[in-house]
Amino acid sequence: MSDGSTLLANVRLTRVAISQLEFCFSNCVGALMKLCWTVLLCFATLGGASGLGAQAPEANLDATKRKLDAAKQAQAEQARMATLVLRSDADCRLSINGEDQGVLNAGQVKAVKLIPGEQLVDCTSTEFDSARLSAVKTATVGTQSVVMLELAASVSAERAAREAAQREAAERERLAAEQSRQGEERQAEEQQRQAAAIEKRRAALQVRFVAKRGTVLDKETGLVWAARDNGSDINWNQARGYCAGLRGKWELPTVLELQGLYDPTAILTQSCSSSTCEVTPLIRLSSFWFWSQQSIDTLQAWSVYLDSGRRYSGLIGDATDQRALCVQRS
Repeated sequence: MSDGSTLLANVRLTRVAISQLEFCFSNCVGALMKLCWTVLLCFATLGGASGLGAQAPEANLDATKRKLDAAKQAQAEQARMATLVLRSDADCRLSINGEDQGVLNAGQVKAVKLIPGEQLVDCTSTEFDSARLSAVKTATVGTQSVVMLELAASVSAERAAREAAQREAAERERLAAEQSRQGEERQAEEQQRQAAAIEKRRAALQVRFVAKRGTVLDKETGLVWAARDNGSDINWNQARGYCAGLRGKWELPTVLELQGLYDPTAILTQSCSSSTCEVTPLIRLSSFWFWSQQSIDTLQAWSVYLDSGRRYSGLIGDATDQRALCVQRS
């Protein structure tokens, strides 16, 4: 065989091989396409299944289309919204049209999408409820409206007011403590003064009354008192007669003379029947109620309670608990 015949044969073999390859490729592509359509159909059938059974592929396609339409509609609505870009110079609680938007920190930027139009923006300090900023801002479709909330000055003023109030309260407490201290010092001084006066009075009383032969001399007034009362109930007329019947010039004392025996400091005390009389124990008393020589009218006369130093009126004919304590005047 010549060289030309051999070349021609090789060309023919090559063409046959190419044809066979094209046939195989065509068959493979067709099988792959069929397989892909089968898989897609299965997914569509499974995805559209319901409690009543699987839906047809056409129904699944309709549902997918509706979802796409809804997404497009939402995207279109977003495009028709306006945006407020808010920033505050102090931490605050943000609300727009009464809806809480959370805390907006100082320097933070917050973008809020809204229906275009006027918006009521309210920002209340997280530190002071009284520091608050309210403003009406306009939001325009398709734009970003920047809103700067200037609250720092109000917060600073509130903080300064609080600090001033705290200083004032501290000053009031200091003054109250100082006044209390001064009051305690004055009270202590007064107690010391009273104690000294009582001690002085006690010393004076110890030498004021002197017992002498059944009598007691009051060196302060010069009066001489009987060393004891009559010892039993007695009316006014009987009391006068009792003193007049004693040896010497004895009589009933006046109201002032009886009250002069009473010691309001209670340094000199003694038991007098059911009470305690503030009278020197050198004069023994059997009751607390003593007639004076002074009558009020034909029915009454004055008497003195030596447990209180007070003057009372008594019926002349009444003797209950009444006593006679006689006195001599120099």
